[in-house]
Amino acid sequence: MKDLLFQMREEWVKKHLQGRYEGRFCRVPVRQEPELSGEEQRILFSDGERVIGESVISDIRKGEVRFEPLTAVRKPNPEEPPENGFEYVDAEDCPRYSIRFHGVEHGYETLHDVVEAVLDKREEARNSDEVLCHIFWTEVEGLDLNKYREFAERLDRGTLLGVRDEFQVQRGVYPPTDPEMVVKRYKESARATRIYGSIKGYVETVQEYYREDGQEDLAEEIGERVEFPGESESERSNEVVRERVSKISYSEVGRETAAK
Repeated sequence: MKDLLFQMREEWVKKHLQGRYEGRFCRVPVRQEPELSGEEQRILFSDGERVIGESVISDIRKGEVRFEPLTAVRKPNPEEPPENGFEYVDAEDCPRYSIRFHGVEHGYETLHDVVEAVLDKREEARNSDEVLCHIFWTEVEGLDLNKYREFAERLDRGTLLGVRDEFQVQRGVYPPTDPEMVVKRYKESARATRIYGSIKGYVETVQEYYREDGQEDLAEEIGERVEFPGESESERSNEVVRERVSKISYSEVGRETAAK
């Protein structure tokens, strides 16, 4: 059995979304019965550029296909959608989320996948929740936030930030590059203390991440600019000096060993 792809105007799709459509089921007319499809198969609606609505077929009758009210999505077309009629497709070939990076559209199956991609490709999103959310709402969901209805349909901010916390704090990847935001992320995370014991433990994890990423200067800057509770400025300066001396000594030992 196959899924179905139709091309419809965005206004039509919006009128048939869950929460807006008042009927028990929706229907779309067809000139030819889709014999290769049936109940429980998926039905996709594209605006010609992306799939913007999807549902499940409840019945196929002569001259029409009936389906549940649509769920709003924003993802690449699995096939070129026809201007009239339908196309048989495999909905599994159509990722749930998509976003362009450097002019190339990338598809992602889960919310975690797309948030990870944004944190990886758009470093400004690592330091700003507002930037992360705006990128997701406007570029992934394709919403016009100046329109109230579309603004109201956006994915919940708390859900996005919960996923961001999983990456930046719980897993210690794609962390902030701004030392102040490193501290803020630690304080705002409910699991940070249990995982790292103290802000110092989290800072060291962030430093290690950027060292492995080849950004040694950034790692040092984060370590130097974050003040730990109960640590005086002189103690912190002495610690920084000790770290640098230790690295220099380690490098010298390495060179001597290599020479032998």
